[in-house]
Amino acid sequence: RPAGSFGAGSLNKGGVLLRFYGLTDIGRRREMNQDTFCVHRFDDKQGFGLVCDGMGGQSAGNVASDMARTIIADKIRKAVETGGMDDPRSLLEAALREANYSVYKRSMVEPEYRGMGTTAVVAFVRGETAYCAHVGDSRIYLLREGRLLQVTRDHSLVQELMEKGEIKPEEIRTHPNRNMITRAVGVGLTSETDLMQIPLCAGDKLLLCSDGLTNMVGNEQIAALLGQNTGEDACRLLIEEANKAGGMDNITAVVIE
Repeated sequence: RPAGSFGAGSLNKGGVLLRFYGLTDIGRRREMNQDTFCVHRFDDKQGFGLVCDGMGGQSAGNVASDMARTIIADKIRKAVETGGMDDPRSLLEAALREANYSVYKRSMVEPEYRGMGTTAVVAFVRGETAYCAHVGDSRIYLLREGRLLQVTRDHSLVQELMEKGEIKPEEIRTHPNRNMITRAVGVGLTSETDLMQIPLCAGDKLLLCSDGLTNMVGNEQIAALLGQNTGEDACRLLIEEANKAGGMDNITAVVIE
């Protein structure tokens, strides 16, 4: 979706209304929005949210993120619509593997796209379970009863430095190498995907976002905005806060509540 675009869908499971919202913005410093997202509702039991944050010179990052989003979303849609979603985790892994190969192959045959890649983070919700997959430093958070938990582990240099004890957690957002990622979709022939399964409760909210949000807005503020607002308003307010803090990068937020 282009900068500033919005998408929404809702479904009902066991009397609990499940809603999907998404919003993306170019930020204040970039000339192009290389973030993309997708939210999709299938029926009264399932849907998904997806965020990709592209990287590469000129339009390459935009091409990579758009390709990955389209391939992953189409593969999930096709699997659900044809009854082939018996194993969501394997399906998500296959979708990201296909996206990786397609982006990498295009970068090899079109010199202007050499080296392009993208992060990818996806949450497929079926009933009371979220099946998640990610590559890169875009994140998934779970908000439950006011407590915010980062579900994904960043595939980034600063994450590795923190785990080695070389920097403190509070230094991540301001570290000069905070944008260096250690995994991405499309930069190599293969890419490892992290998979997880999250049991959901009534009142939970999932946030999928690019680092344009998390580098600008702290966890405490994210938790407050998610907890005090509807998913639709939270997407807008989170992006507004990131822009108020400088808007150094493209910003994307998808909320499943």
